[in-house]
Amino acid sequence: MLGEFKQGSFALAQEAGVAVVPVVIRKANERLPKKNLVVKPGEVYLDICDPVDITGIGKNGLAAQVRKEIEKVLERV
Repeated sequence: MLGEFKQGSFALAQEAGVAVVPVVIRKANERLPKKNLVVKPGEVYLDICDPVDITGIGKNGLAAQVRKEIEKVLERV
């Protein structure tokens, strides 16, 4: 389940004038469940998406574009 995106990180990217690179970490919650200090052996997957250009996009538009990229990754699996 994809949670809510906070707008602060997108504001920082726009202020710095840099692209946002969406990253998806999958299966980590199965290896280290909440409130548990024991790491279970297994695979964790890291998907690094293409950078999202911030030119001419507001915070909300940037958040929507990043969400769309992450959703594409999650749909594939």
